[in-house]
Amino acid sequence: GGNGPDGTARPAQTYANGNWDQTRTTPMAGSTQAAINELGLVRTPMGSYVRAGYTGEYFTQPDGSLFYTGGNGPDGTARPAQTYTGGGNWDQARNTPMAGSTQASINELALTRNPNGSYARPGYTGSYWAQPDGSIFYTGGNGPDGTARPAQTYTGGDNWDQARTTPMPRVIPE
Repeated sequence: GGNGPDGTARPAQTYANGNWDQTRTTPMAGSTQAAINELGLVRTPMGSYVRAGYTGEYFTQPDGSLFYTGGNGPDGTARPAQTYTGGGNWDQARNTPMAGSTQASINELALTRNPNGSYARPGYTGSYWAQPDGSIFYTGGNGPDGTARPAQTYTGGDNWDQARTTPMPRVIPE
């Protein structure tokens, strides 16, 4: 729900097959959005999620689960990296992100977070930005050997899409 362009309140509903269904007012059980709601997560400008009282970040995964990077709980107790599968279920055996997820791409490139929300890669100049589809946009810069590298997008598994030379909308904060 929310307000329409004219300020009128609109009820929660689901758009499917070209029609609005006002009987479907909550996310489907087992969906990523249901898991986000269950944990009370808040989306950050960089596309990850955070939870009040906890350190660490949550990232959506292709199967609808959420990968938690690990951190501390409200009582200060360390919490390990693990995967939330919904319905109150945590899978501590799944302590690395799935291939194709944003966190997997961050790990594959050995990126570290900058204060402005972008990422840096050891030996490379330029900025890396996490994108909503799990890819990483690279602004271009120089590689470890000083060779200029063009803007491009990392799509995981050592795959770079040199045709994707601009970031997805609303990825780089203004």
